[in-house]
Amino acid sequence: MSEEMTYSIEPYTLEIARLGLASKFEVNPNSCGNSDHFKEYLMYSAIQDNTSGMAKTHVILNENRSEILGFISLKATSLLINYGEKYISGSPALEIYQLAVNKNYTGQSIGTKLVYFAIATAHMLNESHLGIKYILLAADAQAVGFYEKLEFEKIGNYYQIPKYHENSNCVPMFMQLFT
Repeated sequence: MSEEMTYSIEPYTLEIARLGLASKFEVNPNSCGNSDHFKEYLMYSAIQDNTSGMAKTHVILNENRSEILGFISLKATSLLINYGEKYISGSPALEIYQLAVNKNYTGQSIGTKLVYFAIATAHMLNESHLGIKYILLAADAQAVGFYEKLEFEKIGNYYQIPKYHENSNCVPMFMQLFT
């Protein structure tokens, strides 16, 4: 019988960053197109994004807070809808801007827990603070199947998500929370 892993999901703060755990964070190179990107994001960009309003990163730490098992960065965005040549509309969305799992914990539902955290966050925000109709992400090609199992769909021809240098080769996907 396997023992249930104890962990916490919490904001990635300067206090956690100073523990130096990000330098030990490694992603399975077979799970994404640029595994070094995620360590670099944690080490050099996540805290700045948190304080600048760009995104909020949350980490899953092990029980004794000595290792990052995975992380997710969330940001407000819009699902862009093309209505012909002259009109583009935006529907409110929460974007999974970054998501990565430590290679030592692949296959242990860490990624799924992080996606569920994003869904719960979207519902909580929608109930009390602001409207969110969709959850968006740009998936590495290798991760599309993972997200499809969680009911995300590839974005069709009439929809767009904001593109950045980091996600320009990724597959845009969405989950509709409300009809």
